[in-house]
Amino acid sequence: STPGGAADPTATEPDTEAVVRLKPNHIAQLKIKGKRNMIVTYDLSKTDDKNRMDSDIKKIETDKLNLSSILLSADDDVEYKALAEMMEHLNKSPYPVIVGEF
Repeated sequence: STPGGAADPTATEPDTEAVVRLKPNHIAQLKIKGKRNMIVTYDLSKTDDKNRMDSDIKKIETDKLNLSSILLSADDDVEYKALAEMMEHLNKSPYPVIVGEF
């Protein structure tokens, strides 16, 4: 046996990347690339759009896509409060949220 932390043999490399980009006026863009590719824009001032974004993120899990995290970024003119609220919202998903510029 190998000393130290051996890699989990059941772990696989992520095959999908998800990025949520916040834009001014309550707009969010979800970009999924890898095993599935799509870009969807949501108006977060509308409850239906928020729910649609949640179900699109949940579909990543139900479709068994291998996603390691959700990357969250924002345009320069998006308030920090909006970024913090989205981070809190995304933390309800099964994926860790990483904030940064991607």
